[in-house]
Amino acid sequence: MKKDIEMIESDLDLSKEDFDSKQERLKVHSIDPTTYNQYPLIVKDIQKIYPGFGIRPPKVANKSISLAI
Repeated sequence: MKKDIEMIESDLDLSKEDFDSKQERLKVHSIDPTTYNQYPLIVKDIQKIYPGFGIRPPKVANKSISLAI
C-alpha cells in the first residue's frame, strides 16, 4: 500500500492547475525564509491521499495546496 501511495505522489500532475493557483504556489515558493515572520500563515505543498482498502487503489483528495496569508 505504501508503494501505491508513493507512486501516486510521484505522478502528481499540476499541468491542469489554474492560473491563480499557479501564481500563488510560485509566490509561496519564492518567499525568502528570512521574511517568514511577515506572514501569519504559510502553507507549502499540502497533500492528502486516502489509502486504498482491499482491491481499491489509494484516492488523491488533494494534489497540492500552497498559500501565504
